[in-house]
Amino acid sequence: MTEPTKIDGDNVVTSRRRFLREGSSLVGGAVIAGALGRSEALGASESSDNLPPNVPEWMKMPGEPMGGQPYGTPSPFEKNVIKNIPTDLRQYLSASGRTPLQDLDGIITPNGLFYERHHGGVPTIDPDQHRLMLHGLVDKPLIFTMDDIRRFPSESRIYFLECSANPGYGKPYGKTVSDLVGLLSCAEWTGVRLKLVLQEAGLSSGAKWVVAEGADAAALTRHS
Repeated sequence: MTEPTKIDGDNVVTSRRRFLREGSSLVGGAVIAGALGRSEALGASESSDNLPPNVPEWMKMPGEPMGGQPYGTPSPFEKNVIKNIPTDLRQYLSASGRTPLQDLDGIITPNGLFYERHHGGVPTIDPDQHRLMLHGLVDKPLIFTMDDIRRFPSESRIYFLECSANPGYGKPYGKTVSDLVGLLSCAEWTGVRLKLVLQEAGLSSGAKWVVAEGADAAALTRHS
């Protein structure tokens, strides 16, 4: 407890200084106690040598030179943050890999951890050979290359994507969030609005629905 603050010159300053001094002692004691608690939990293990006030090993020598990893890869300390893929499936051509939601921070899912659902294996699509064919109730059927698509104005939006098979709305099961609702991820998407492509082809006023066919081995389709 601190003394009541008196409204008379030096007494006000003295009371404040005493409050700050005593408060600092309490906070310092809590920090030291916390550090000692962690040290005791670690025991005499080697990792305790890297705790403050000791200088950690990674500060005692330079890291790897640039160029060893031209494309960024996760830290070795993140090796357990991976897609949740069942290990007891009869086959993996038609299967899914779930996002480890419980291990992520923020709303953006890293590309390497975005959930996947495949019905005909994981396709290897050559962008130079890939084509978008648009036909049906249009004035002029068109076939676009990827370079053609890139000539249109593009937009970037943040959206989450969820598989219709995400089982999170039934009876809960599993041990992690990934087991329950792992067929859900969120990312920033960049692309051309469908409206622009349809305008290029001249959409007929009688058109009511669109069928989108994928470029995988299953030629999976969805309509809207």
